[in-house]
Amino acid sequence: MQQIKSYCDALIKEKEIEPNSSMGKAIAYLNNHWEGLTLFLRMPGVPIDNNATERLIKQSVRNRKNAYFYRNETGAKIGDILMSVMETCVLNEANPWEYLVAIQEHQKDVRKNPALWVPWVYENRLKELKPLTS
Repeated sequence: MQQIKSYCDALIKEKEIEPNSSMGKAIAYLNNHWEGLTLFLRMPGVPIDNNATERLIKQSVRNRKNAYFYRNETGAKIGDILMSVMETCVLNEANPWEYLVAIQEHQKDVRKNPALWVPWVYENRLKELKPLTS
């Protein structure tokens, strides 16, 4: 990374690139944001990109757009809850559709034992109940 910075600085210094050109502006941006752009090199565990964060933000934006079609505040609350449940499933590597279907099919047991039906352990409960339903 230091070689890239040195090369870019040399292009400007030796007047091979105009500072007002697109490349010159890109080099100025590189110099102005050097600390932030190279943080991933100095701190272990810092991701090289922010794609995961962008995906999370996208969920909220999508929910906000869908909120225009809620008829009332109760509908909006339900939409928020469903978005939260589905994102929790995704983060715990559970299929949101299968999870929602399972808790509807076993709603009596969900009411009796809610802690056994959270997205990260519900499959264990399904396995426990399977011999009873077979």
